[in-house]
Amino acid sequence: MMKTKRKKLVHTLNWIVFTFIFLCPNVFSGDTKIEKYAFGDGMAENFVLTLHSNTTYHLNFESDLLQFEYSGKYCRLDDRIVISKPIEKNSNETAIHAGKDHPTDFYFVQWGEREYLISDRKMLDFCNEVNTHFEPRDTIQGSVYLKVGDENKPVDGKPDIPEYWEKYLINDVHGKVIKKVNEKYGMLNIGESVGLYVGLDLFLYCEKEGIIGNLKIISVDNDRSLFELIYTQDGWDIGCKVTNVFPEFENSLSLSQ
Repeated sequence: MMKTKRKKLVHTLNWIVFTFIFLCPNVFSGDTKIEKYAFGDGMAENFVLTLHSNTTYHLNFESDLLQFEYSGKYCRLDDRIVISKPIEKNSNETAIHAGKDHPTDFYFVQWGEREYLISDRKMLDFCNEVNTHFEPRDTIQGSVYLKVGDENKPVDGKPDIPEYWEKYLINDVHGKVIKKVNEKYGMLNIGESVGLYVGLDLFLYCEKEGIIGNLKIISVDNDRSLFELIYTQDGWDIGCKVTNVFPEFENSLSLSQ
């Protein structure tokens, strides 16, 4: 009786080990392939996420004052990756707090020959940067993870983001201020009909001064929208133009509306 139970136990354990090796062969293969993704501003915060083929990861954080190193496990699920909460190797309290704020769920986003890792909470920021032509970037510095080495690779069309977020990728828009509520708020003559949405970033533009600030859409109707100024120089008023295209990225900026 005992021998029969022992045989069944051994058989079960062997099957578990076989299944684990079959599903996760890279854990035992000795393959040392790694993939690195990075983002940051080059000064205050810079992250490098290294994915090892044995399902472990390392996360390096650097600023002009601090440097932390984290580690953990990850799992890839089709177009997504989930990482365990980053664990700081030296148990530094500041580092632990920073690690807790790091996303643990990312989408793999393909754009031409590029590959990004983007969390839900950063997807709108990414769409805004695509709309304002700051993406595709030509440096590893940016607001979302980009695979190291992809910063010089070409793109075509629009990035392959999750369907829910596709509505936030718009064509170039141009409009003007038609009402100044106060020094911080105003109204535009364009809205949902040209793709505007709450949270969209736009540039404020005047004929003589050029770009004088930037704003964020806070309410939108079909052909009107309300905005909040994020930053501006003095002198904006009714008649100033808005666009999502920074002149640096467009040879002939048409602001005829």
